Amino acid sequence: MKVKTLLLFVVFLVIYGCDKQFAELSPCGDLSSYPTEFDIINMSVHILEAQESKSYPGIILGEVYSEDSEVNFSDIVFSIDSEVQMIALKTGKRKSPLFSMISSAYACSPMMPSAKEKIVAVKISSSSAFNSSLAAGDSLVSKFDVVFADSATYFYSYEDSSVSYFSLERYLEQDEVYASYNMQLKLNESPEFEGQHIFFIEITLDSGEKFILETPVISFLTS
Repeated sequence: MKVKTLLLFVVFLVIYGCDKQFAELSPCGDLSSYPTEFDIINMSVHILEAQESKSYPGIILGEVYSEDSEVNFSDIVFSIDSEVQMIALKTGKRKSPLFSMISSAYACSPMMPSAKEKIVAVKISSSSAFNSSLAAGDSLVSKFDVVFADSATYFYSYEDSSVSYFSLERYLEQDEVYASYNMQLKLNESPEFEGQHIFFIEITLDSGEKFILETPVISFLTS
């Protein structure tokens, strides 16, 4: 029994010593403490000329929309970006290098920081009538889908091997809707009338903060 206890103690010292030495020698530095949360201090919206992926969900990249051009509703993405401030340092747990070096020597993989706040409400309206039933200023939440959100909240499912994005209404109905660095929305229906629209987006967080965003003038083509 004493021999077994002594052997376990020696193994513990070896692991502890290697772990400490690894933190000192690793080019990543000591990952025992790193930012794990951020606070959203501002938001902005940009209109991108791009289309969402039908096969794999991911952030959508594209050229910034020019106000001088006319576009189809399906060719633009409303990209909402957050300005954040890191607010927390918490002790993280890492695997012992005795094991992690076997699979990937000196690999750095700390968990990405997540938002402290959750989204409790989103309002969207337009400066112009959307159709014969929705006048200027009426709620347009039902006309948008969520095509990307880099948070722990689901925004899509798979149907018949293709991506099915949640409507904004369905997205907001989930129990916990975490805020994120970036959330991207897309119209699921074309405006009925030709003309120009300025969209107003209001996002309320559980912290009580409220961000009011305004898009540039968008000129839609209608069929």
